[in-house]
Amino acid sequence: MEKLVSEHRLGQQLVIGNMTIIPIEKAVYSASQLGSGMWLAGAKKPVAIIIITSGGVQALDMTAAELSLADIHEMAPSLTDQLNKRLPRISDNGAKWPA
Repeated sequence: MEKLVSEHRLGQQLVIGNMTIIPIEKAVYSASQLGSGMWLAGAKKPVAIIIITSGGVQALDMTAAELSLADIHEMAPSLTDQLNKRLPRISDNGAKWPA
């Protein structure tokens, strides 16, 4: 029997001067039972970053393509509440994160 769990989550926030970078990562966990033993594995990879400066907020995927807040919400709806709590000022033309 194998169980696979995948989730998007916020990585460790990095502050450099007046710039804040918040990575969004995808974590995958796998567990399998093999006879009397068990196999566990996990991996994570970056999927996007949010950059906050005094000039505004920008989100980029790992190819450096710009993402809208709606794109982030579509990619990882489970992060919307976390981002609203951490960054209530983020907006696209005055709009808050999608509900």
